[in-house]
Amino acid sequence: MNISTKMIVALTIVSIIAGFALAFAYEYFKVKIADNAVKALNESIGAVIPGAISKELIPSDQMTIYKVYDKELNDPAKQLLGYAIVTYASGYQGSIKILVSVTPDFSKIITFRVLEHSETPGLGGNIVNPDFINQYEGLSCDKQIIVIKGPSKKENNEISAISGATISSRAVTKALNESFQKAKAIVTANE
Repeated sequence: MNISTKMIVALTIVSIIAGFALAFAYEYFKVKIADNAVKALNESIGAVIPGAISKELIPSDQMTIYKVYDKELNDPAKQLLGYAIVTYASGYQGSIKILVSVTPDFSKIITFRVLEHSETPGLGGNIVNPDFINQYEGLSCDKQIIVIKGPSKKENNEISAISGATISSRAVTKALNESFQKAKAIVTANE
């Protein structure tokens, strides 16, 4: 056997072993990864809806919506605190995954949290900063939220764009605007 054939055989064997090791590791950690994703979602729901104890998934193939309660689901005294909606935006660098919470009557935004993004650090990455997020709290879900450059007025349903990251600011706002009416229609259809 010449040296080229030996190298090809050796690389093939190493590749097969590495492939099996990778497949085994994936299967071994798949359940733990899924459990961690559920735990992270529960923590995020608790962060966007204070006092959240339990959640109920509303069936829909269009988007993910949770009814969020102050007590366990089987407790007849439970009160609906609001809805948690998972929505997506196309940002400057890629997809932005957002969890937004709204009041039970879909009239106002409680708050939101960016779950995943690949925006530029220091610019579009500032969509996770409390100063940006806090602008949305209490805004109406019935009127379009408007992104402006410069000082904004809450009574006009406006937010100030992040300086140097207008695309990311507009992407988040567009995703929120589109999600409210769509989610409200899904919730109404499932009642």
